[in-house]
Amino acid sequence: MSKNKNFSSEISQRYALALYELSKEKNQTDEIVSNMITFKKVFNSNKDLKNFVKNPTYSVENQKIVFEKILTLMNFNKIVKNFFSILITKKRIFFLDTIVEEFLKLISLK
Repeated sequence: MSKNKNFSSEISQRYALALYELSKEKNQTDEIVSNMITFKKVFNSNKDLKNFVKNPTYSVENQKIVFEKILTLMNFNKIVKNFFSILITKKRIFFLDTIVEEFLKLISLK
């Protein structure tokens, strides 16, 4: 179990740091932070979305379509859309909630 916990934490921290560095590089940190806070609220309040993210039986294509629709409706930043797409492609979307948490922790430390 502890191996799995460490793997999850390590993955989440790595992706969160990548998003943080990209947000700084593109000078879009405030907008991306806002998007992540909004997404966190929606994710935490929507059982269907949580189940969708945590369910490994959905295809990558299906996940991409659903997230593209959701993020477009929410008017999210292109970097965030691309980031979520990468998480889906790399089969890391399962860690989305912890990645968002780690990203917001990083921001609060800077």
